[in-house]
Amino acid sequence: MKHICILLCLVSPFLLRAQAAQPGGVEGALRWFGTEEKDNSRFEWTNKLTDAGQFTEESGLRMPSGGRLLNFNPALYFDGAENGILFPVSSGNLSQLHIFTVYDPADTASEKSIWCLESGDASRMVLTTHRMADLEAFQYMNFDFKQQGRAEVSAYFQNGVQAPKGDAPSNVQYIRAGGMPRGRDLPITPFRGVIPEMIVFNRYLTDEEILRVESYLAIKYGITLQSIGPVSYLNARGQTTWDGVESAVYHHRVAGIGRDDASGLDQPRSTASTQPGLLTIGIPPGSRLQDNQFLVWGDNQAPLDWAPKTTGLPQKLTRNWLIQSSGSDGPATTSLEFNTTEVITTPERGNTTWWVIADRSGTGNFPLTSLDFYPAERINGEGIAAFDSLVWDPDGSGTDVFTLASGPVLLPVFEVVEPVCSPAAPGELNLTVQGGRMPYTCRITGNGTTQTAKIADHLVHHFTGIRPGEYRIAVEDADHRRYEETVYIQSKDAPASDLADQYEIPADGTLSLNAAPAAATSDIQYTWTGPDGFRQSGPVAAITAPGQYELSMEKNGCPARQSITVKAPGQSNLTGAEAFPNPTGSGVFQVRVSLDHPAPAEMSVYNALGDLVLTQRQSGNDHYLFREKLSIKGVYLVKIQSEQTSRTIRLIVN
Repeated sequence: MKHICILLCLVSPFLLRAQAAQPGGVEGALRWFGTEEKDNSRFEWTNKLTDAGQFTEESGLRMPSGGRLLNFNPALYFDGAENGILFPVSSGNLSQLHIFTVYDPADTASEKSIWCLESGDASRMVLTTHRMADLEAFQYMNFDFKQQGRAEVSAYFQNGVQAPKGDAPSNVQYIRAGGMPRGRDLPITPFRGVIPEMIVFNRYLTDEEILRVESYLAIKYGITLQSIGPVSYLNARGQTTWDGVESAVYHHRVAGIGRDDASGLDQPRSTASTQPGLLTIGIPPGSRLQDNQFLVWGDNQAPLDWAPKTTGLPQKLTRNWLIQSSGSDGPATTSLEFNTTEVITTPERGNTTWWVIADRSGTGNFPLTSLDFYPAERINGEGIAAFDSLVWDPDGSGTDVFTLASGPVLLPVFEVVEPVCSPAAPGELNLTVQGGRMPYTCRITGNGTTQTAKIADHLVHHFTGIRPGEYRIAVEDADHRRYEETVYIQSKDAPASDLADQYEIPADGTLSLNAAPAAATSDIQYTWTGPDGFRQSGPVAAITAPGQYELSMEKNGCPARQSITVKAPGQSNLTGAEAFPNPTGSGVFQVRVSLDHPAPAEMSVYNALGDLVLTQRQSGNDHYLFREKLSIKGVYLVKIQSEQTSRTIRLIVN
């Protein structure tokens, strides 16, 4: 028997409702159950096929009535009852079988049975949270690339094989959802969590048809489709709505909004299942997407922390998102919500609002002439920054890259076309002003010159004649808000060192820094200055005290300088750790960890008896965000350790 299984991450939207709709536009589904929420807040599976009856309770098993929303869609909750619920599939040989299941386990405490295919008194197959098992042939397929404990969609299929163990069953066969296999003694437990949707085919599906069904579920439930690598998404017509192969760098936490009438899909608001609520995009209330219109986005997997400050730009996150638009007659306008509390460290002081920066070049390089800026309309008490009217794909290219940034309400943004020392050529300072209220008064002062301009738009304005040296940029808006910044502009051909921007004094008490590159010439002059009157000449500096140091270099009258931070020896690498929410009512919690320098960090959670409940390790960064869930109420100790230091936090689950 041939088994192929693809697991995907998800979260859910609304349910299929078009009269002639088929999942992914693929005809011939034998069963198609989805969750609906009734007027009395009862959740039920209903048959989405127009030519079939509604779900019926079989063998005295009752349908659960509880549920919750999964990516803004109703999802039926299974409470771990032994028997689950049954529905008939077919009689005869199901050698050609495709079963698509969306599920989200409530915890990761044990391997759980999601569904069983059974006939007579025994189960033939079982899908668990860890594997697919053929119970008659004793064949198993483990899910290596699966993210346990997250919402998933499983696509199980077998094609063109004979039923094992002799003749095919002649009696009706059932799928038992959420229950334990019958007639089998397996070390698994009944499913506890939500199963919002199941689709069953008893015919061969082509690769494209499979991908169309998976893509329908991926958009609906916030899935990141994965096989051996990134996967592209298709609409019911087989057209690409997300190019996962070409956009492999951004194939993380993929989610999207879209409408596809042939699939019964109308998803006006969405968030990624693997980090729900971090980033949510939706169309304005009362509006509707066009048929076959999609906006799909994914991120570059960078930490939710701040990138090194780039001169002229606000403080940006290292995480960028790519958003792809398809099927639209023109630009699309959406809202966007971002949970600022999930950012690992707080923004710089003085930054008073959040911004979305859209790079219309689609490169992620954020060139000034390709940028649009959107300030947050509001930030609520839970740290959700809301943006009401973001425009996507105004140039019709199909792709934008965007990120979140923190900056003042009056936001000058600029880039410098560097001057050249030899042959002497001045540079330019190109400036746009965002936020505040127009008109803006701009003044650029430096090297004995002053340039002023009155600006009444958000276009890029050019200040010429910029030579090496220090400049003061001052902007004032119509409400007398002011912004000032001092920048040092050096020539493109100015001398440079190989030194980093931060060091720590070693245990012996002396830090020796050599600013001369290996290929440096003797005609470069070096000067070091620092705290308490520190001053040295030459490329090598012997530093014994922590503080802020400045290295000045000059070659043939062409100056350059660099700021270097020196820290005290023996400082603990673990500079911060906090758990939130604390207390937690749902059992879901996060721990934010800050390190002085990149190093592995480990989180261990112990219950009141001192037993280790769970552990998680991350590496490769200097800031981490651990996410976990505890299913039992009580008091826990969360221990964070990095290198030789540790910190313990008391966590309450109530």
